[in-house]
Amino acid sequence: MTAATGFASSPEARPDLAAHAVATALTRCGGEVASSIILLLTPHFARQPQAAIGAAARAGNCLQVFGGTTPGVFTEQAWTLDQPAAAALVLCGDQALTAPAADAPRLSLAMPDALDAGWLHTAQPRFGALATGDEHHAVSAVWNHGKWQIEGRCEAGLRGGQFELAVSRGMQAISGALEVGDADGYELLLLGDKPPLQTLLERLPPELRDADDRSDLTSGLFFAAVIDPELGLERAIAEGRYSLLPILSINGGDGTVTLGAELEPGTTMFWALRHPLAAEMELRRGIMLLHEQHAGQTPEFALLFSCLGRGPYFYGGSDHDLAVLINRYPGLPVLGGYCGGEIAPLPGGNTILSYSAIAALAYPDVQSES
Repeated sequence: MTAATGFASSPEARPDLAAHAVATALTRCGGEVASSIILLLTPHFARQPQAAIGAAARAGNCLQVFGGTTPGVFTEQAWTLDQPAAAALVLCGDQALTAPAADAPRLSLAMPDALDAGWLHTAQPRFGALATGDEHHAVSAVWNHGKWQIEGRCEAGLRGGQFELAVSRGMQAISGALEVGDADGYELLLLGDKPPLQTLLERLPPELRDADDRSDLTSGLFFAAVIDPELGLERAIAEGRYSLLPILSINGGDGTVTLGAELEPGTTMFWALRHPLAAEMELRRGIMLLHEQHAGQTPEFALLFSCLGRGPYFYGGSDHDLAVLINRYPGLPVLGGYCGGEIAPLPGGNTILSYSAIAALAYPDVQSES
């Protein structure tokens, strides 16, 4: 094997968890020296990550340790969202992390307060995640070349291979394009000439439309999705080029809806539903497209950055996004994080997403296969 994963968890955040995860992966690779290590840690390690980073480097006999903290970590075999854990991917063959090529996708991790427009909106495509804490640990961290990166962001390319991406926003459009007729701050007053709540209820199944309790509408499943009117609804959905605004409250009396941000009159939007089946099918289509484009090739490994609000809890106990990958490619090493924000290169540029899954499949270079 040229790539393998390892996982370790414990009630305590000990550096030897990182060493154990790397050693397990190295054993599965059948080697003694790693060419590169991607290490993801839960936020329990974030205040002093260097001890775990160093332990991983020693276990893999490798100075190229890249990674960061995410609220949850996983491999194709194990996952956790609630206790200290380390998940590692070890590369042992021709593929290795390197400085990013000019036009190739860049594996990118950044702490939220280290983001800036110049870094995010570079012409080169970025994919990855925000390195964040969780509800109990506010601190986060990133690392590269085996060292804690105090500046809060890092990036890497792939030598001997290429990353190909599939992105799932996880949303189902439940209305056509609607124009904001009137708004007052965060309060949406009219869509066209209709109360906005009416336009939403018209698209719901009877059990939701006629229910006395409409708390489902403000439960984080329904959103106003804002699009560029020149792009058009169909293309915006197909390319994932829309911004999501949560519904904060509804007023059954006058039919107004309060959103998570202000919308100006004339803005074009549609109502969207976060739906497990739609999310899974969107990722499945993306992976199938990559499979067809790389007929005869099998990826060496995959990285999967999935929203914290997605993953096992969204799918009722098992991660259907991960299942899409391992069902298509049995035995594929997969390293992933459950994140507080995902980085993806949409057609309009690099973007921070929510509720999304970003899969990066590492295919070998044609030259490497010959």
